[in-house]
Amino acid sequence: MRVPKPYGPRGIAMLALAVLAFGRAVAYTQPASPTFTPAILLELQHIIPTITYGVLWFATGIIVTVGAYRKQQIPALSAMAGMSTLWAIVYVWAAVTRTIDAGAVASIGSWITATVYAAVVIIIGAMAAMINKVERVNADE
Repeated sequence: MRVPKPYGPRGIAMLALAVLAFGRAVAYTQPASPTFTPAILLELQHIIPTITYGVLWFATGIIVTVGAYRKQQIPALSAMAGMSTLWAIVYVWAAVTRTIDAGAVASIGSWITATVYAAVVIIIGAMAAMINKVERVNADE
């Protein structure tokens, strides 16, 4: 029986991105707390329950995991880049509103988180542009 393997080095990196997505999914299944959840998401709770974000991140994790085993990986990378971009925007918004409301020191965590999500988007862009070298295996194996 042949065990499925991620498709090339990009597939392996995509599994790491899937772990990130699943981690965010778990985080948003917890009760929302003001110290963890950006203020903009807390303000929208009456319209969009916080668990919705967990479901979105979980779906993204599934898409990226499945994409890691496929030859056509760009759609899955695009899904992860889209969610990361959205979260970078959310955290920039949180940082800006905290800066206005509570001073610059209160927003430093949001700026750091926004920067991490922006970096993930840049990394995904670089991964998408790379040649995904896949070694050929003998058909007898």
